[in-house]
Amino acid sequence: MDKNILYQERLFSAILNNVHDGIIAIDQNLLIMFINRAAERMSGWTNEEAEGNIVSRVFNLIESQNLFPLIPGGLPRDENPQLFRNVILKSHNGETFIVEGSITKIQSVDDNGLPGYVMVFRDTSEMKKLSAAIDFQASHDTLTGLFNRESFVPKLQEILEDLQRNPGSHVLLGFDIDQYQQICQGNEVVAGDELLREVAGIIHSHIQRGDISARFRDDIFAVILRDCTIEEAVRVAERLRETVRDFQFSSGGISCRISLSMGLLALTDAYTDPMDVLQGVDQACSEAKQQGGDRLVVYGSSFFRAAGG
Repeated sequence: MDKNILYQERLFSAILNNVHDGIIAIDQNLLIMFINRAAERMSGWTNEEAEGNIVSRVFNLIESQNLFPLIPGGLPRDENPQLFRNVILKSHNGETFIVEGSITKIQSVDDNGLPGYVMVFRDTSEMKKLSAAIDFQASHDTLTGLFNRESFVPKLQEILEDLQRNPGSHVLLGFDIDQYQQICQGNEVVAGDELLREVAGIIHSHIQRGDISARFRDDIFAVILRDCTIEEAVRVAERLRETVRDFQFSSGGISCRISLSMGLLALTDAYTDPMDVLQGVDQACSEAKQQGGDRLVVYGSSFFRAAGG
């Protein structure tokens, strides 16, 4: 072999094996002709092991949206590259990656046939994890892990808009902790934070998977009880109130019983503005607080109804 050609082949191989993207060359029968080191790392196969195997055996590539195999459905039909993203790659070693990239037809030198395809892809798993973490931090309360007010209100708006089109039965529950300010006095911030985390845990134990819970600020919480009548919501709220009342809070030398002032409001198509709904629940909570706390008040268009105490 000509030394210049041998040098070029070695140089070309070195370049392919030192790029961070995975590269796969596939013939017209979807058999692997070559994979570089990045593709070896993600697939769990060496180039020698992969060569001559059907590509789907070595690279288990699944589209995340529909769980269909990427190949052969994702192969380009013309000279334009076929782009893909959010594709799941399960390696021979059991690892899972999220990848994105492109598949391009390989044209023969004499343009007399179609040797196959070349796939170039990169691992975006860490990027996806980082993006998900940033999204979570932006939409959730960092102390309790519940939604924050900024993300809760649009969800409430969506439910109100849906009630304009479709019949439904949902209830908004709001409450605060009667002893919170007392516990936080004297700069007992640590104890106050621990109390909020404890209450958030109790909320999780009393609501369903589809319900939406949030911490607005300080000790103010809100929960959308989905597919729930007002009577069912009263039972849920009362169980939550009683659980909290029976809970002995202890932190940093502080030990006390706690209680909640709670308000309920049935969501109907009469409401279009989430601020009106939140204001109504806030009024019910204030009424519960004025009556001595540790009670539930149900808000209606022209009445309040109290329970507990």
